[in-house]
Amino acid sequence: NTGVATVSNSGVITAVAEGTTTIRIEYAPSNSGYCHKILYLTVNVNDGCAKIGTGATASSSGTYGGIYTYVNYYAYTQQLYTAAELTAAGAFAGTLSSLALHYAETSTNALSFEVYVGFTSQTAVPTSWISDANLTLVYSGTISFINEWTSIDISSAGLYWDGTSNILVAMRRTSNTTPSGTSYPDFYYTSVNNMTAYCSNSSSLITLDGNNVSTSTGTTTR
Repeated sequence: NTGVATVSNSGVITAVAEGTTTIRIEYAPSNSGYCHKILYLTVNVNDGCAKIGTGATASSSGTYGGIYTYVNYYAYTQQLYTAAELTAAGAFAGTLSSLALHYAETSTNALSFEVYVGFTSQTAVPTSWISDANLTLVYSGTISFINEWTSIDISSAGLYWDGTSNILVAMRRTSNTTPSGTSYPDFYYTSVNNMTAYCSNSSSLITLDGNNVSTSTGTTTR
């Protein structure tokens, strides 16, 4: 498929667009004493990011997206991504470099967050909060969300994904001040069951296992 990748006369493969194609490699020696061989090479072209879900719907009033950003509330959210989902999206074992959120507003919004990443065999939330012992702090500070995708650099944490563990992303909002831009920042999401849980508190910072909030709230948005 030349719409995905091309091959020059000298054998150089050039990516054209995202997608998967198969390249046939044929060796036909002029010397009859050597075997004629045909190999097939599968090429997967992507932008280096594994996109999970379609993200076709925007959350409502900052409360139902993958992260909770409702006005003046502290909040904590856990989102689970299975190894099968990640592999199907083109991810492969290696050191995690960044994660991104699809922001649904036109105005820039600066929000204070701690971002944690962990690996787990657990296959669903919120059957229980996934233990904070499985989480590593990968970012702490202000995130300036801009229209479309906002990327968060987590490369300094040096977390290696083995390609088989499920990945948990936890975000804790560390300020209960009203967002600087839109009061109810929203994000695009995909509906999926038992993969996201959140809790919120207007008066105090939430502990990583949610102990100072009675229960987690499950949501179908991620």
